Amino acid sequence: MILSTMASSRNLVLHVKFLKVVDSYNNQTKQKNHQEFPDFDGNITNFFTRLQSAYNLNHVKAIAFTFMRCEFSNFAGFYNFRLKCREFCEKYQIFYLFLDLITFQSFSLIYQTKTMVKEGEKVMVFLLDFPFPPTALSFIRQKKNYRLVKFFYSKFPPFTQQWQEDMFQDLKPKKIIFSKGSTKCHGLSDLEKAQKFFKSYDPIVVDFEDGLAHTMESIVNKVLHLMDEKDGPYDVEVPCWGEFEIRYNGRTLIEAGDTEIAPNLLLSKLFLKRVFHCMFQMYASFPILPELVKEIKLSEFKTKKVKVTLELDINSFYDFKVDPFNGKEEEENVAASLSALKLIVPEKAQMVFDKQNFSVLYFANGKEYSVNDSEGEVKTPIYIAFTEKDPIIGKSAMEIYKEKSQFVVFDLIKLCSVSTEDICNLK
Repeated sequence: MILSTMASSRNLVLHVKFLKVVDSYNNQTKQKNHQEFPDFDGNITNFFTRLQSAYNLNHVKAIAFTFMRCEFSNFAGFYNFRLKCREFCEKYQIFYLFLDLITFQSFSLIYQTKTMVKEGEKVMVFLLDFPFPPTALSFIRQKKNYRLVKFFYSKFPPFTQQWQEDMFQDLKPKKIIFSKGSTKCHGLSDLEKAQKFFKSYDPIVVDFEDGLAHTMESIVNKVLHLMDEKDGPYDVEVPCWGEFEIRYNGRTLIEAGDTEIAPNLLLSKLFLKRVFHCMFQMYASFPILPELVKEIKLSEFKTKKVKVTLELDINSFYDFKVDPFNGKEEEENVAASLSALKLIVPEKAQMVFDKQNFSVLYFANGKEYSVNDSEGEVKTPIYIAFTEKDPIIGKSAMEIYKEKSQFVVFDLIKLCSVSTEDICNLK
């Protein structure tokens, strides 16, 4: 991505939404402009032709593209589309940035409301009165900015004790921001319920449409911050687009989740060649096409060890490679370099229990990670079924309970709370 200082004549920052709307802001004159392409046919070449006719590209400093992700049916289509945008921007020496619109809108609320907490404290943004159940994003204050910690959805009815436990998960936010949509529910709106439920937090309320109206301001500040032209105390680091994994024979070797910080993320590992059999593959959390799966045959390497590296830039463009690994001296050099990389080395771990579930969390590099169970769930239902030779736990046991409840233990928390004198009570 172009990070060099642009010519002084480059004062325009463009915000491209869904390739149908383009807003511009001139840093020098403070003028705003709005362009619409209502009959756009989806052809990226045609779009850039229109862009060139509407703006002098020699005056464009940066372009920020925002999407809803639903515009593309699979990850490969979206990735290849972004590659074309990158090629265009680099051709004209324009800084470029790709953002998820809803996620960025949540990020920008921190900037718009000038919300500030102490280092290590958390802020939660709740999306209310939208055509989906209340959703929350949690951010942690770092030394100079914020970082996304987690997205939250809950299966429990909103604004109940179970829902709060599920959404908060012991996060203990210092401040709460409500982003209020225009959709009204039957009876009280989500906002009215939330204001009563979180009264003690004195939440900040922002209308979603008002937030959208100030998106351009947030875009400009984000771009200038990334180009080292403006300080951003309310800035939120850009996370990955989706989830990236390097797998071998179904086993995940390296992964970068959707709350990982994308800029210059570099993850490396060493593997003994003889342990594995034939290839490495890279996947994304979306359905992908074969051209985005990269295969490496280990038989091509003469060394017993190989080094596998996944590199992601701020726009989640990836580079994946496997290199031969030779000798003890190189091993020492790699070990020294790996110590400076963003490796996940747990500093501490904890198990969190509520009435019906438990989850495992660990902390590394100042970040909280969740451990998925064998069924891919972050929260494991506290159910144990004894219908097979080996006990079955979690979601599968909960399903068995519906048919064979007599073989399932579902109240472990209650059992663990029984007093000593009641342990031998047959009832």
